[in-house]
This record gives sequence, structure tokens and C-alpha cells, in this order.
Amino acid sequence: MNSEIISGIDNLKKVGFHKFENVIDKDLLSPILDEWSDFIKEKRKETSIKSSDEPLLSLFNAREGGKKIIRPLSEFKTIKTLLHSKELKYLASEIANRNKVRLIESIIFSKEPKCNNDVCWHVDESFFPLISRDRIKHWFITFWMPLNKVTEQNGYMEYVGGSHEITQRGSVDLSTGKVIEGDDRPGIDLKGIEEKKYEIFNGISDVGDVLVHYGNTWHRSTPNITQNQRRPAVSFKFILGEIEYHRRKFGNSDRIIFSRSFQNGELFEDQTVPLLV
Repeated sequence: MNSEIISGIDNLKKVGFHKFENVIDKDLLSPILDEWSDFIKEKRKETSIKSSDEPLLSLFNAREGGKKIIRPLSEFKTIKTLLHSKELKYLASEIANRNKVRLIESIIFSKEPKCNNDVCWHVDESFFPLISRDRIKHWFITFWMPLNKVTEQNGYMEYVGGSHEITQRGSVDLSTGKVIEGDDRPGIDLKGIEEKKYEIFNGISDVGDVLVHYGNTWHRSTPNITQNQRRPAVSFKFILGEIEYHRRKFGNSDRIIFSRSFQNGELFEDQTVPLLV
């Protein structure tokens, strides 16, 4: 294994976040913006599908009142090529440490210029009606890849170091940061963050970098205060090992699209969640 990958994974385990620098071939990333621009010009940008028997892609322009569109991932060849690139699959396999890796969500988004709203502190896995049957503590990982250079001004990510070792947190409204009504899991310690109780790591990065965090790492994105710089990025979310369906009474789990319904405690296998490695 590459020594930089080894040290990066060690840091990921310690901090809950790591920036793997210059991992992805830039030639895989640049065509994605062209394909997205073509999509925006087409009528299908107005239509979000509500059911599927294949993997999906969420498209989102992060601005006040921005609307998320959900389309089949198969419509976006450049993103599928990135997903199945040898570099990305190698990194995912090494982080998973011999556990199988499945794709649970794909997203392409852009934080537009003069977008003054945060995506508030949250944890990714809290939005999914799933738990690890293998009782793997870190069974959910997110890969975040910028398509333009990310700076201090155009909406960089932030991560709370060590938060992946703290107890499970509830799902939140990403605009307000408030825990979804009825979710009995505790919220993120916003007061502790404000009082600098934790070490905060930034996601300032460049094209070719892969920012990786665990599904229970506290993170957010900051405002884009520039006048003319978009901050587009692609994100893949993966689940590791054997997974069990576990829908909570309250939270955001009813927003996830699978090809069929499940009962709590059932082994989770679905056509919309393909095996990567």
C-alpha cells in the first residue's frame, strides 16, 4: 500500500477526517462540469424521479431556496467513470479494510457566489435508516471531491476532530441546524464548538484531492462570500460490511429512495445500492 495512503488512513481513524491530496486524475474531473452544464440546459433538470431500481444521483445548487433534483446515475457518464476509477476504488477498498463497499448516495452540488448560508453542522449517517449488522463503529464513509479550487472564501468544508468517537447524533435541518422534531438522539454540541472545545479542521483543497470523513463525523460547509466563484463538488457516500435496515420513528429516513420496502432488522440489500469493491 502507498505510504501516504497508510498515513492518511491512520489520521482518518484518529481525527475522523483526512484530505488525501492529488489522488484523482484531473482528466476524470474536468468533463463532469461540462456534462452538468449540458444537463442544466435540458428539460429533465425540472423533473425529480420518485422511484427507481437503479442507483441515483442528487443534483443541487446550494443557494437560498435551492432545489435538489434526483436523477438516475446512469444518465451521467462522467460521474460513473469517476466512481469506477481505479484510484477511487483503491482508496475505498483500503479504508474499508477488507469489508465490502457499497454506494449509498451520489451527489453533485455547487455552492454559488454570494451564497451566504451555511450547510449547518450535521452527521451524514443520521439521515439513513441503516445500522451496521457487523457492529462496525465506522460503517459509513463519505468521499468529497472539489471540481474547482476550494478557498477560504468560496465555501470550504469544516470538520470537528475526534467527533466520530462521540455518541450517535440526531438528524438535523441543514438550513437551521435544529434536530428534526421527534428524533430522540442528542444534537451536535454547538455550544462546545462555539467555545472552541474541539479542534476544527478545514477542507481547503484543490482539484484531484479527496476529502474523506466518517458518517458520524460532525461537519459543515461555510458560506461562499465571493462575487463570481462557484464551488462545485462531487460526493459519494458508501456503506461498509453487512448492513441492517433500521428506520427510526422520527428523523429524515423517509426521504431515502430504495427499490423496495424493508422491515426493521432485515438485512439491507437493494438494487439502488450497488457493490463497488
